[in-house]
Amino acid sequence: MSGFVLLLLPSRLAAQGQVDGTWTGTDYITGIDTYITSMAVQPDGKVVIAGPFSVCYGQVRMRLARLNADGSLDTTFDPGIGVGPSGRIHDVIVRPDGKILIAGE
Repeated sequence: MSGFVLLLLPSRLAAQGQVDGTWTGTDYITGIDTYITSMAVQPDGKVVIAGPFSVCYGQVRMRLARLNADGSLDTTFDPGIGVGPSGRIHDVIVRPDGKILIAGE
């Protein structure tokens, strides 16, 4: 993989029920130390992201973070070191009741 892809969240999100064919499955976001492999949008516009990253906007976030609708880090969402996912996350979804489910190793 070469270069970076700047992910501008509100403009990159497809309308609900629409497929965003521009997402390659591994996009770089400025402020994250590596790439994301999965994302899910909550009803309030916040975006849960997952990937092999460990830092998001200068804060330790091991493999899982949530961004506000404007793309900034949601500091109220912190799975914690040693509490959050300890392996690779393959998928993340937000259930209709708002609960976040992750699947991986």
